[in-house]
Amino acid sequence: MSDQPYSTMRGEFQGPWMGGLESSRALVEQRAHGFRGEISVPVWTSQLFVSDWLQPSPLPMSAHLQGQEGKYQVTVQNHLNRKLNDVRLAARGKVYNLGEFSPNQTKSLTLDESAEGIPLRPFVDQARGQFASAVQFRRQALGDERRGRLEKSPDNAIAASFVCGVDDFVPSQQYFVAPRGVDVSAVMDRGDAVLFAWTADHSLISPIHQFTPRRTHRDTLLRLAVPLPLNK
Repeated sequence: MSDQPYSTMRGEFQGPWMGGLESSRALVEQRAHGFRGEISVPVWTSQLFVSDWLQPSPLPMSAHLQGQEGKYQVTVQNHLNRKLNDVRLAARGKVYNLGEFSPNQTKSLTLDESAEGIPLRPFVDQARGQFASAVQFRRQALGDERRGRLEKSPDNAIAASFVCGVDDFVPSQQYFVAPRGVDVSAVMDRGDAVLFAWTADHSLISPIHQFTPRRTHRDTLLRLAVPLPLNK
């Protein structure tokens, strides 16, 4: 159950040939504020359900970018009272590693556009292939459990933020769709940068499940659009 005013629940992506439909049973009652959902998952599978919501709140982090002769001067402020374990910046086709930030820390870094960062497109394409393979194995009721799961890591979460963006031919089995706002390719297409921050073992909202699970773990990927300085 979710008490967020704008929220709902959906099943996981099931592959391009199935239209992205979830095959298991779910009963979701959409209310004026939030929803109440009941799901039925066979015990021999590991099916996934996702909760999407909109929630206004103070910014957990802020950033500012300045350009100076082929370099970026980036200033990031962590507004949380906990550490940001892995912070990266995606800008103009590259991903830059900014390291970790202590609670409430402000840090300024200079990034060389030509010498630093890894190309974004190969980074996403490699992950897209792994995602497509995992989807196929998850469609099998008694499939290989290891190959049907992805490591929960900043790399996979960041790649998933661009996996729907297609600027040239992509094999159909590696094409994904996502709810509006999940893919941030449009943010970079308009000329902005995106700041990513991974907080391990932490969530900004309370759990929605109404039972006590035997095992639970929560990580959060924060994403922030940052205006890029104009080239001079």
